[in-house]
Amino acid sequence: MNCVEDYVKFLYKWIFENCSNDMKLLAKRIDKTSMDRLRSVASSTFERLTYTKAVELLKEVADKTFETKVYWGIKLTEEHERKDVSGSFNLMSNYPKEVKPFYVQVNDDGKTVSAKHLVLPQVHMLH
Repeated sequence: MNCVEDYVKFLYKWIFENCSNDMKLLAKRIDKTSMDRLRSVASSTFERLTYTKAVELLKEVADKTFETKVYWGIKLTEEHERKDVSGSFNLMSNYPKEVKPFYVQVNDDGKTVSAKHLVLPQVHMLH
């Protein structure tokens, strides 16, 4: 998880140092807050959450806008991941083995796998 966090921060810092004109254009034409969000990723500490804890937090803040009901065992969707449950960026681990590929190592509990997932709720991807 530390490697993932360090690598993402490195990439975001590299973008600012090497692509600042592109980022200014993006901010001007598409998303005025994009540069602030990217700076936030580069300077924040990522919270470590287990899948179980993330589901508990999502249930606490669940509202009627979720199309998919939150319960342990579901594959978290983009709508779930965009909900900022911890106040920071998240690295989640220990997903149910049913929602991850067969080749991911099963943990000793027999229910979860050692997969990791990076969630940046305030950073929206452009498609």
